[in-house]
Amino acid sequence: NRLTVDFVASLKISQDVGFAAYLEPSKALTFKNGRFEGCNGIVGCVDCQLRNSKFNKQLENGVMPKAYPGLPAHVHIKNMDVDETIRRRGIAKQLMNSIEEWITTTDAELLTLEVRDDNSAALGLYESFGFVKDTVTKRKTRGG
Repeated sequence: NRLTVDFVASLKISQDVGFAAYLEPSKALTFKNGRFEGCNGIVGCVDCQLRNSKFNKQLENGVMPKAYPGLPAHVHIKNMDVDETIRRRGIAKQLMNSIEEWITTTDAELLTLEVRDDNSAALGLYESFGFVKDTVTKRKTRGG
């Protein structure tokens, strides 16, 4: 399941924090013909990273985490995903609420993320949480 693979891979990176939304075990077996059984019912996840924080520690390989000049201590949302068969049910809002609650335990002054400008559902979600467009980043994909 892509959700669990992406989620676990991201959390292996030191100092990332993740939250997951899941169906209760009995529902995971029956919902969408058992679609979520193999991932213990996980239907959504988000991982984020505390950056430029006084709480950041040296990584296991002896390297300090990357610094982000010009920004205060902040939490950056790296990935958020809700399974496409169960979207528009408030799961992403619950994940965002979990992040906002966790942030209060850190020294973060800011919450950042990147989102494609054609992802209207995500833009609507983030705007409902008070996000405002700060910068536009242009990127070129490998294929064009």
